[in-house]
Amino acid sequence: SDASKFRCGLGATRACHNARARRCDSADAHDAPICGHKRAAIANRFEIEEAQLALAQGSDPRLKEFARTMVMDHGVALKDLETAARMAGVTVPDRKLDDAHQARINVRSRKKGADFDQQYRADQRQAHDEAIALLVAYQQSGRSEQLRAWTIKMLPAVRKHREAIGALNAQ
Repeated sequence: SDASKFRCGLGATRACHNARARRCDSADAHDAPICGHKRAAIANRFEIEEAQLALAQGSDPRLKEFARTMVMDHGVALKDLETAARMAGVTVPDRKLDDAHQARINVRSRKKGADFDQQYRADQRQAHDEAIALLVAYQQSGRSEQLRAWTIKMLPAVRKHREAIGALNAQ
């Protein structure tokens, strides 16, 4: 699937994450399409774009407040990631999303109100579960100290976001 081209996925084995992290840290890291820092940049951009859609098209005021937090927090996270990547001597993708994430944005842009809210909740639960797995995997196997420091800094915030969307889903 398109999603499998982007990430190991939830519940993936440590070997999958380790193999991908090794490829990211290899000499051709700048060209590897599945590097952790590149996936993190795309994930942050997706969070921002989908949250902006939630603000425009959602109907639940609690989700809109969550979306405002996502725009702010992921904007800061992306800037911090770009700085860490620069210090590590690697690049992050340009301002575009990958095909899988752009397709998700395109589908969401056609939804409004309660239909949008339902999909946004599900997306956020999945996106934050995947982000946690990505950050943990890079902490365990990434070689760049700057990027590992970024993941250590980000993990508590991402877990907090996951708890927040979990609480919204439970209400």
